[in-house]
Amino acid sequence: PGCNDSHKDIVYKRLTTLPEGFDVENLFIGTWSSTNNELNTDFELYSSMSYGMAGILSWNFCNYDDRDIGFPRDCGPSRGAPHQWTSLTRGGKPDYAYYVWNGNP
Repeated sequence: PGCNDSHKDIVYKRLTTLPEGFDVENLFIGTWSSTNNELNTDFELYSSMSYGMAGILSWNFCNYDDRDIGFPRDCGPSRGAPHQWTSLTRGGKPDYAYYVWNGNP
């Protein structure tokens, strides 16, 4: 089965500089971790690129740190959204893609 409508497009907008050696690949497809990665401190999540660019309607819930459960764990626009995550070893959603946009000033 596919993702919930709220999870078909998710924009991760980084707010803080990535620390030296930060493993972005592992963060998204390994373990979605809270280390240097706290919602509304280090990053924001949005349901569209236009919302992210405008800084409106950011998501309000995230959880982390379940080994081998990747992005977005149970993060959701207003509350937890279970079983929307990706994982290389523990099931999750099989049909996903990641894109990087480096247009920040």
